[in-house]
Amino acid sequence: MHSQNELKNYNEELENRVTKRTHALEENFLRLKKLEKRQILSHERERIMMEMHDGMGGHLVSIMAMLEQENPQHDNMRIALKEALEDLRLVIDSLDPVGGDIGYALGMFRKRLDRTLNNTGVRLIWNVGDVPEIENLTPGVVLRILRIVQEAVTNSLKYSSGDQLTISTGTIDGQPFVSVKDNGTGMTSGPCEGRGFENMHHRAKDVCGTIVTSESDSGFEIKLLLPAINTATEI
Repeated sequence: MHSQNELKNYNEELENRVTKRTHALEENFLRLKKLEKRQILSHERERIMMEMHDGMGGHLVSIMAMLEQENPQHDNMRIALKEALEDLRLVIDSLDPVGGDIGYALGMFRKRLDRTLNNTGVRLIWNVGDVPEIENLTPGVVLRILRIVQEAVTNSLKYSSGDQLTISTGTIDGQPFVSVKDNGTGMTSGPCEGRGFENMHHRAKDVCGTIVTSESDSGFEIKLLLPAINTATEI
């Protein structure tokens, strides 16, 4: 009987030790996760700052160059300032938490796009719906996606001569996509050969995505195919 009591006490003591050790491991795990999260956020801030430097810096240098001219062209300065402000707003929007919902990020972009299109006479058709979540949709990834959409819209307004712009989302074989389509004359001879189009391909590659274009009598479409949740990688 005495041996049974000792064994029982020993088991209880062992269980208590295991419980304490488990709690300690859980606390260490939570601390490591918090540290990892801080490191990720710090890394994202550095990336965002680089994006701001590259994007905003180029615009501001152009503005300074025009101001140093004897007869600065006010229209060009106005356009350059507008582009700089839009770039800054895009960066700020990308910092908002969106989870894995790309539709939420596009919704923020639409607010500015509506104001832009009101001055152009181009009608916006918004077909953005639910798509599979994109894993690790960090601010850096959101910013690249929004800049691709922004570049596609800009190219359409410059080259297509259309009066209708459609932004939509969907899936192809389970793969999410974002599409920008116009009803104009197409852009094969324009931005497809320019640096803007190259930048779109480069940014798509950065988010493990692909740019696909198509042209028909109904207009020109730029489609960004994004990685599914089980294949996406963090940027």
